[in-house]
Amino acid sequence: MQLSDYRQQIDDIDAEILSLFVRRMECAAAIGLYKKEHALPLTDKARERDIIDAVRGRLPAELKDYGASLFSLLTELSKAHQRRTAGECGIMK
Repeated sequence: MQLSDYRQQIDDIDAEILSLFVRRMECAAAIGLYKKEHALPLTDKARERDIIDAVRGRLPAELKDYGASLFSLLTELSKAHQRRTAGECGIMK
């Protein structure tokens, strides 16, 4: 394979990741609204730990730290989007 072939594969993978990211953020926003409507706390540290532990358990040793970092960032972005979405709906200040 040529470098351009690998780069095309990365571009294709990135397009899939972006599509999944949009779906994840839409779901996170809906969860944020649900939590506000049901007076549940936005942050669930146990759930966050479970997600990171599951990610680490599913990856090869050399990728565990990278995967944990990625999902920690996704969790923080999801919570920020939940706060913004709920705030725009007048539910959260």
